[in-house]
Formats: sequence, structure tokens, C-alpha cells
Amino acid sequence: MITMVDTCPGGLRLARHLANEAGNEDVRIVQAQGLVSVSIDDCVAELEALAHGAHAEKPIVHAIASPQFDFRPAQWEAYWTEFEDEFGMQGHPFLEVEHLKFGAGGRTARHRHRLYLRIGVDGKAVNLSHSAARAEKLSRIAGFMRGEP
Repeated sequence: MITMVDTCPGGLRLARHLANEAGNEDVRIVQAQGLVSVSIDDCVAELEALAHGAHAEKPIVHAIASPQFDFRPAQWEAYWTEFEDEFGMQGHPFLEVEHLKFGAGGRTARHRHRLYLRIGVDGKAVNLSHSAARAEKLSRIAGFMRGEP
């Protein structure tokens, strides 16, 4: 499992990356929480609007999870619950997008992106210090629990 976590301001570039059908064999919205929009572009814009007024240059968390093998829905749900617990994102609005790319050696496992609003109800940004080490911890636990080498 590979997990990456970064913050970003949002924007059209991010929306285009998530919706990029030219670079992916398949792109689909899996789910959205706390958003009313139905397209990737509109969901990203809505997350930006929800962050309006917050004093954070990068109010959106971009998380990527790429397992070695395809996950079943229950495995994805367990993984994202672990992610939210680790990073304090429970209940935050998010958009989840799934990509399928044909990788080296014919690997076809799907990976997912989640964009979370990083701003809490108190108007403060969620602390993401040591996010690389925390993401690595999640990757190792998820891989072990799901039988990845």
C-alpha cells in the first residue's frame, strides 16, 4: 500500500488531475460527504468555498491510497476510517475519486484520491505535522492487515 498526504489550495489544476481521463483508463466519483455538488470540478470549488474566510493557505488535504491489490468496499471503508482517525478528519467534508491505470508489468489495481476540507468547525486547520511518517504507518498497517507483501 502506498499512502501520500499533502495539503493544497484546491483549484482548477487539482480538479483537472482528478478528472483526467486521458491519463487513466477509468475515472469515477466514489462518494462525497458534506457536499451537494455532483461533478469533480464543482466539488473542488465547493470545498474551496467552504474554506473561504479560514486563515489557511492550503485548506484542502489531498490523500492518495494505492493498494497493491484491488480492495473490496469494506476494505476501503476500513482504510479510510483508519486514515480519518490518524489525521483527525472524522466528519470533515470530502470527495473521493477512483482511478484505474495500467502500470508497469500489467498491474491494474485501482487507487483512490480523497480531498478533505482541512478546516474544522472552529475555523482552524487540522494539524498535519509529521504527515509523511503517519502516512507510512497507515500504509504498513493497511498492507499487513490485507495480506500485501
